[in-house]
Amino acid sequence: MSALRFPLPEASTRLKEWLKYNDVVLGSQSLGRRKVLDMSGSRYIATMDPDIDEKAFRKDSPEETCVAVACGKADVLERQLKGLDVVLLCGDQVAVCEDELREKPEGSEEARRFIKDYAQGKGVITWTAIVVVDCLNGTRAVGCHKAITWFNPIREHFIDAIVADPHSLVYRCAGSFCIDDVMGPFVRKIEGGSDSVMGLPLGMLEELLLGKIRPFL
Repeated sequence: MSALRFPLPEASTRLKEWLKYNDVVLGSQSLGRRKVLDMSGSRYIATMDPDIDEKAFRKDSPEETCVAVACGKADVLERQLKGLDVVLLCGDQVAVCEDELREKPEGSEEARRFIKDYAQGKGVITWTAIVVVDCLNGTRAVGCHKAITWFNPIREHFIDAIVADPHSLVYRCAGSFCIDDVMGPFVRKIEGGSDSVMGLPLGMLEELLLGKIRPFL
């Protein structure tokens, strides 16, 4: 069972036009970010894997942590793309529930614990950081966006099935939850947008690209 109960927003006409005339490299292996771009009709020319140790970037707050990780990814890839006429797009996301910072689960037991909290109605906050870099001149812009997701009750046997699948997206997502895979049908409410929960808030992306990197006249 899988569904996206809260459809992704369409990218604005201005953002689509901007992406048509500017080459964007997605510095991320996130399936969610690629899905947001693909489903919203947004163009990018390539993906790259920054391959960094994300745990080395811990800061005092969730917002600062995800910004630091996203900037760390951008630092690595910008060195490889420096001087090219491309815009680099990197991102990171952390989840917070009950004041606990939650990254990707380390195993099935941690994933189970996280999901049980959501099944009991506890909201999960996602902080998503986006960094865009004009590799031609080094101009950089950074933004951070907050969203909150609540789930309906999830029965124990569904949780068992979710964590039993080693290929489930819950093992690849911060906080061990997703809204477009097996947990999708259980989503009750989202504040902040499904695009933000999936790792790429399109409104903020448009502000960064068109407002701070390469204004689109």
